[in-house]
Amino acid sequence: MRCDMRCDMRYVSILTVALVVLLAGIVGCEKRGKEEAEMPKARSDTVMTAELDAKMLADSQLRGLDIVVSTKDAVIQITGKVPSNELKKKAETIAGTVAGAKAIKSKLKVTGLPAAPVGDRSDSDIQIELKAKLLADSELSGWAINTEVIDGTIIMTGIVDSENLKRKAGKLAKTVAGAKDIENNLAIRPEEAMARKDVASDTAIEKKIKAKYAMEGALRGSRIKVTVKDGSVTLTGTVGSVDQKRVAEKIAKETEGVKQVRNDLEVKEEAEEPTGG
Repeated sequence: MRCDMRCDMRYVSILTVALVVLLAGIVGCEKRGKEEAEMPKARSDTVMTAELDAKMLADSQLRGLDIVVSTKDAVIQITGKVPSNELKKKAETIAGTVAGAKAIKSKLKVTGLPAAPVGDRSDSDIQIELKAKLLADSELSGWAINTEVIDGTIIMTGIVDSENLKRKAGKLAKTVAGAKDIENNLAIRPEEAMARKDVASDTAIEKKIKAKYAMEGALRGSRIKVTVKDGSVTLTGTVGSVDQKRVAEKIAKETEGVKQVRNDLEVKEEAEEPTGG
């Protein structure tokens, strides 16, 4: 089963939708800045669909298959065709990992036909997978790494902290299915760039903690402001119970890159229901 130009464009479109939804969430957080924000009570159908589409694209076995995702009232439905029962079960399992989903309805059909060869992957698919892997790596995600793929050859430019990180990025690129060659043109950052990376690290930590809070049902209805400086996290705002205060602190402490946490959250068990803003 080969993925032709229409298939490539479909997966690029899927990724575009997923990125738009995720970026919209990030922009929303940036607009609030350091203001206290209400924790979301439920994830939208659009966000859940985008998350599953992204997970399908990130899987080397499922990427390129005829799988269509839709969500209605938090019930995810996956339809289409897959080569084997093994891949059918894998797709269903991944769908079950989407946070907020109430149920999974699978209408996938097993064709028994072989999957498309990895070599048939487009440059855009290869670049999509590489970017996803770079963003998922805690050591590489904070660096300005530019990627380009030409006829299956991955070209990386930009700046990283050390020779070790440059090698790590190169090894990561080699794990991308369909890549024919790697041109690692990453430069080692000059000393004067140290301060910029430190600020970027604090920002990344803050975003990670906020994202975890948004996904944590136990913190629903709380108003938590996260401030990070040199890896030290300060939590202020209000929560509805002592348990919520403990959960918020635990999540912050378990976030990678955090050195210490100061928990100044105020417990207001009878606080009024927060309103959106």
